[in-house]
Amino acid sequence: LALIMITHFCGGINAAGSYCVILDIFPASAASFTGVDNTIAQSTGIFAPLLTGILLDRGHCPTGGSEPGSASMSTLDEVPESCLHAWHVCFGICAALYAVGWLLFVVLTVCDKRYWA
Repeated sequence: LALIMITHFCGGINAAGSYCVILDIFPASAASFTGVDNTIAQSTGIFAPLLTGILLDRGHCPTGGSEPGSASMSTLDEVPESCLHAWHVCFGICAALYAVGWLLFVVLTVCDKRYWA
């Protein structure tokens, strides 16, 4: 729950900063740049489920309804350790991508209007 809250907090900071910066830097072509920016950003909707599936398959996570590791389980004792590790890797990758994106935005963003804008 704490990780989800941190994720949404960082996403709110990103939206409040990056979209305003796009308008400030080149207002004449902000719509086009926002489209390109969103296309790149939303590509994670293609790659994240694919990578998660690969990691969970390698972690030998069961997929059936009543098998260990499924949503209907009663205890975590039945979940294979390799499956838990695979989930930790999945969430670690997400956290790392958010952190790297935030760091790049904070370090590399310059709010000067560009000559081509």
